[in-house]
Amino acid sequence: MTKGKKRTSLRGAINNYCKWCIFDSTQGSEGGWRNQVAECTSKDCPLFSVRPLPHYEDKSKLELVRVGEFDFEEERARKREERLSEKES
Repeated sequence: MTKGKKRTSLRGAINNYCKWCIFDSTQGSEGGWRNQVAECTSKDCPLFSVRPLPHYEDKSKLELVRVGEFDFEEERARKREERLSEKES
């Protein structure tokens, strides 16, 4: 290690790898790279169970995301419907 250089933590290395692997800046996902990493479907990846996730207040949603069982398409559709109904009001 070079003198004066900070060593990357294990968490930092995992975050960097997941971001490198899946992040697409042109996708424009709400919440940024963590949301894209949360939507990762590579359950065979050895980092899948420790990938960085957004902070969810709903703990049941967090658990579904953690194990790869959350339906993000359904969530996006629900949010679109909410935005449309707000605009109509």
